[in-house]
Amino acid sequence: FFQAEDGIRDTSVTGVQTCALPILIIPFYNEYNELIAISGRALETSDKTLRYITIRTEESDKKLVYGMDRIKLSETVKVVEGPIDSLFLHNCLASGDANLTAVGNSISAGKKVLIYDNEPRNKDIVKMMQDAIKLGHNIVIWPNTDRKSTRLNSSHRCISYAVFCLK
Repeated sequence: FFQAEDGIRDTSVTGVQTCALPILIIPFYNEYNELIAISGRALETSDKTLRYITIRTEESDKKLVYGMDRIKLSETVKVVEGPIDSLFLHNCLASGDANLTAVGNSISAGKKVLIYDNEPRNKDIVKMMQDAIKLGHNIVIWPNTDRKSTRLNSSHRCISYAVFCLK
């Protein structure tokens, strides 16, 4: 990860700043350690700025997955939404969105655990979790507790909650 002080701007079409200042630069590598994309994550956001902007090194329809260069498929592979979240768990990938099942289906690891963000009132996330279970994926079911203390990127205590897996 790198921090860019100048941010990324594109005023050619919209006339507004595309990414706020400052931004965190997140490099994506494939399993062969080749750079395949760069993502910029705004550290400060507003209604007129995007949180993420991603540029691929080659045109591709393949789902972009963060962490392929550092996982061991022979061990349990965890899949989370955000690249930053993935840094806090051993052998973890990030889908870049809530579609963890797509990543789970695309990797050949023997054991996989999908860890959705703790959003128990989000009907879309709950449906994705139910679908993942029906497809036979292991998932984390977060305990019913204070949401702020279990956000994956807010507290290291959440890692202990990841033992609640359901197949």
